[in-house]
Amino acid sequence: MRFSFRRLEKEHALSILRWRYLPPYDFYDFDVDTIQEGLCYLIDPKNAFYAILNVHEELEG
Repeated sequence: MRFSFRRLEKEHALSILRWRYLPPYDFYDFDVDTIQEGLCYLIDPKNAFYAILNVHEELEG
């Protein structure tokens, strides 16, 4: 499968903020009370986050 890398956009960041992990990885879940802060952190260009998209332009990681 082919993937492309693109700067993280708001829509990607909002999806990531909703991801939930099973223990012991639930440490990486974003807190629902700080969604706005998480969004600002993820889309801030100085943090250089990228989205990994599949051939259908769907977020993979």
